[in-house]
Amino acid sequence: MKQTLFLVVCIFFTGLSIAAQTEIQIKKTMSMKIPGMPAMPAGMANPLQNRISKEYIKGSRIRTDSTFDMQTKTGLKKVTHTTIQQCDKQRRINFNTKNKKYFVEPMSGQAQRSSSGAAASGGSKGNKDGGVVTIVGTVTDTGERAKLFGYNAKHLKQTITMTPSKDACQKQAMKIDIDGWYIDLPEFSCPVRRKPTEFQMSGTKCYDQVDFQMRGEILGVPVKEIQTLTTDGMTVNIEEEALEITKTPLSDALFEPPADYVAANTMQEVDNEDDSRNITAEERAIPEPTTTTTTTTLDLPRGGVEKAAITGKKPGMIRIGIAKPVVQLGDKDSQELAGEFGEAVAGLFIETIKAQNIEAVILNGDAEADAKNLECDYIVYSNFSRKKGGGGLFGKIISANVAAMTGNVPKPDTNPTEATVAMMRMMQTLTKARDEYSFDYRFTKADKTTVSSGKEKAKANFDTEDVLTAKIKTASKAILTNVKP
Repeated sequence: MKQTLFLVVCIFFTGLSIAAQTEIQIKKTMSMKIPGMPAMPAGMANPLQNRISKEYIKGSRIRTDSTFDMQTKTGLKKVTHTTIQQCDKQRRINFNTKNKKYFVEPMSGQAQRSSSGAAASGGSKGNKDGGVVTIVGTVTDTGERAKLFGYNAKHLKQTITMTPSKDACQKQAMKIDIDGWYIDLPEFSCPVRRKPTEFQMSGTKCYDQVDFQMRGEILGVPVKEIQTLTTDGMTVNIEEEALEITKTPLSDALFEPPADYVAANTMQEVDNEDDSRNITAEERAIPEPTTTTTTTTLDLPRGGVEKAAITGKKPGMIRIGIAKPVVQLGDKDSQELAGEFGEAVAGLFIETIKAQNIEAVILNGDAEADAKNLECDYIVYSNFSRKKGGGGLFGKIISANVAAMTGNVPKPDTNPTEATVAMMRMMQTLTKARDEYSFDYRFTKADKTTVSSGKEKAKANFDTEDVLTAKIKTASKAILTNVKP
């Protein structure tokens, strides 16, 4: 099923690129949920949750890097999977850092056969003709509009169905529902000729004809998408959301496979899958859902909503400025997330340092100068650092079991706020078993006279454990007790 999902998704989601020389980087988070899937053992990170990806757009090309943890014989290893869409050449390139191989395929999703009758994607003699797979896509414009990341955005929905005939090589029917927000870029255009007439069933030499019917089209860059895929009695939910969009110079080499990578004959070689698999499951229809959870309005991506300008301080109000936290995460890869970590911490301070006549605001750049301009009465300075534990897989499992036996597992927040969720996501992304976090804060008057201070340490018992959020909230309460009218 994996290769079938990959093929169908690629056929429909390759119409995105930029014609002019606009160079853009987009940072996203992605999570996948499979209802009914058993929970991960205590202490083991869920590789399907909170994946961070980056998209790079230049000219008529777009590159997507997705990094995740892969289990190997020596423990967890970070692997980056890359997809490059070269709209100018109407082709897609896939590779990852594990096998250092890349595979080139047409963006249309069309299977290629050589003149000898063999599949160009690595097949040989003995090809088999299957049946017909009917693919129908329908796009609906909800009419909702918003301003996201400084761009005009529209809310669109799309439904895709894939129905195989009884004699088709592809046996599973499939339905994909997409609900998303898409930003408009004036230069954005990639005329992909997405009308495949044939594709090859994964791991076989069997080819189906394709009846491709598309009604409407999604144009624009997705900044939030929720995809629900239903096939073979199983449902998969994929949620992707943009965190930030920046304009930055990009090298042309970024949109080509690395020079030391080797061309592969199949996508399975890139993913190191077993090419001998042969799907023989009986044809199954898509089950009708018994309930529906869809809503008419999809929430906006949090990172793209423009924040209201800070206005003058109201009479009687005490204003506390939150200086940009200083963050050290202990290694080069993690340090790339230091800015986002600091924003999550500052957001949590803003949310928790407040009362009827007390408000908190973010200070940018020169904290003292900004505090003066914003009429702040107090300032909060903070420093955060992480010391990596370096524990192996067995250490993570043992420490997790110890945590479970001693009850040292925090209860989940049943109604988390936006700032709490942002902080929890950062901790899930960064934390490994035995990592030790330290933070200190200093609460001062506007003239820098210290009012109070505090210092905390916390060690994670298992991967993804959030050991900071509660302590930051405790520090906020202590700060509030020291506020004087």
